[in-house]
Amino acid sequence: MAAHPKSARRRILLTATASALVLGAGGAPAAAVPLAGQSPLAADQAVAPTTTPPFSTPNTDACPHRLSPPPAIDLSEVPRPGETAPAPVPVPDEPVGGAALGNCGVVTAPGTPPLPAEISATGWVLSDLDTGQVLAAKDPHGRYRPASTIKVLLALVALDELDLDTTIVANPEAASMEGSSVGLGAGGTYSNLQLMQGLVMRSGNDAAQALAQQLGGEQATVAKMNAKAASLGASDTRTASVSGLDGPGMSTSPYDLALFFRAAMQNPTFAGLITTDTVMFPGHPADPTKPDEQA
Repeated sequence: MAAHPKSARRRILLTATASALVLGAGGAPAAAVPLAGQSPLAADQAVAPTTTPPFSTPNTDACPHRLSPPPAIDLSEVPRPGETAPAPVPVPDEPVGGAALGNCGVVTAPGTPPLPAEISATGWVLSDLDTGQVLAAKDPHGRYRPASTIKVLLALVALDELDLDTTIVANPEAASMEGSSVGLGAGGTYSNLQLMQGLVMRSGNDAAQALAQQLGGEQATVAKMNAKAASLGASDTRTASVSGLDGPGMSTSPYDLALFFRAAMQNPTFAGLITTDTVMFPGHPADPTKPDEQA
């Protein structure tokens, strides 16, 4: 998503993303935050076809992503000079959520209707948001690059620690972040609520950086995000950036993303943000042709 001009007050449109469709998962380990309900994908109930439909979907039956995402196609995951690439996140001896979720093809609960033929995602999880019961999945514990879906983990950390009424002045580092942007202007004043709107509704990397600066900086925030993931029972996740930009050793899985979104939707503030259609976001510097603009 391209950056937007910073010279005028603008209307942010909430747009649906594929990640927003991944809501919930069941069967967390006892040491993790418990999820409501028992996953119906118990080992003695689940159906695990050996063929991965439809034909346009990459076949994952052989578990090509069990250990790590596919090889990078650029230099974004090359460690900095003097650093070494981290080893992949260890694979648990027993799949989190039950034995059936250790399958890498399509798994469905008893009585699940036929899956839509147009599904083309390599991996996914479908579950009940209220109960946490997994209804169907494909390669649920496959490791993939999360991209901006990892922002939900940052949102959870920020909502735990930051006062939404607090205001900050955006600095050049945050305002110039690469990738998707909500349009922070260096020197502009923004509340944490506005930063959360920019993070959740516009996937703003600039908003992510501004939040991270209040959480102790990027490295400290990454550590907090990884700790939050572990507390939720996420066994496939390692965060390497606060915004989802690729980094060495970064991975997550459809199952873990489901954990994050279910936890987030139990937070009234996050649920309100992700169901908001539009908000007015302040531009900076102010547009002189619009006297009522809040710079």
